[in-house]
Amino acid sequence: HAGYLPGTVSVPKKEVEGYFAFSGQWSKGGTRMCVGTTDMVIHVFRAPRVGSTTGDAAEPSSSTQAAPADEAPAPEWVATLRGHKHDVTSLTWNTSGDALVSGSKDGTARLWRLRGTVATDGRLGGRVLGASSSASPSYAPEKWATSLLGEQPAAENVPIVGAVAWLDGDSLIAASFTDGSVRVYSATSAALVRTLGMGESPAHAREVYVLDVHPTPHDLRVSAA
Repeated sequence: HAGYLPGTVSVPKKEVEGYFAFSGQWSKGGTRMCVGTTDMVIHVFRAPRVGSTTGDAAEPSSSTQAAPADEAPAPEWVATLRGHKHDVTSLTWNTSGDALVSGSKDGTARLWRLRGTVATDGRLGGRVLGASSSASPSYAPEKWATSLLGEQPAAENVPIVGAVAWLDGDSLIAASFTDGSVRVYSATSAALVRTLGMGESPAHAREVYVLDVHPTPHDLRVSAA
């Protein structure tokens, strides 16, 4: 098809055999990509810019070499985010690409913020199964801080987070749950602001797996169960 490069590029970042990618998303400007897995972590990758993009903090390193015209650029691992205790089910970036929200089967949503890079001697820690160790990395590893949105749920009957979304110019965060509720948190304090519903009833009678926000009137939102 016109406009697509031949073949595909594999990103073999895996720490333990037997686990799978569960969710993934590019940041708004296409500088970063994240993948949530069933081994409870989020891998963050950087990719060279292709053409003109907007949004996304932190420009690529000046040492990054553009890929040949007939080859797709290969993303590079820059961080593994740890904090969830079950599969990572959903991911969403903020507008500037320096903050990320994740949802999990452990019943929690987490806010992650980029705090800078890690100075290295050229060797990256961790084990990458199936990846070549000969390539010199173009990007330094990144440091990310995390906050739990709301409170840790009780151990019994924990609802799964089905979807997450940024609201109101990235000032609020919404998360939908399999108990039918949609909860809104402050992106500044990570505190619960309100639970959406109809009177005493939750927003939906069944699991909520779809959550999105209109790009211009931020008070217009859609959820589906």
